[in-house]
Amino acid sequence: MGCCSHEIPERKRARSLPWLPQSVENRIARSAARTRRIIGAYEEHVQPDWPALIFATSVEHAQTVAALLNRKGIRARAVNGDTETATRRRVVEEFRCGKIRALVNYGVFRDMCAVGFSSGTPLANAL
Repeated sequence: MGCCSHEIPERKRARSLPWLPQSVENRIARSAARTRRIIGAYEEHVQPDWPALIFATSVEHAQTVAALLNRKGIRARAVNGDTETATRRRVVEEFRCGKIRALVNYGVFRDMCAVGFSSGTPLANAL
């Protein structure tokens, strides 16, 4: 079966789920190379005046991506399902007003395609 035989059951399961299995999300979140590619894609494709909503694969991954963007001088914040409602609302409002350029989330805006999310400005989407 090769070196990655664990991937075959995951692929079958992933095709039947609306979201990735937790085991896949965890593996993606631990990949430093993938995280570097996310940062690189942001720098390459997102215009300086565009906000970006970035989907992370774990709470820690969201915090890491936001921290790396901040280190590069890109104002970013991370939110997740455990972020207090008042804090999350304030961060989203700062994003809408342009005070935050990148909003990195885990488990918050998963249903945005179904219910809609309007930042009020052009939006660049990343992972």
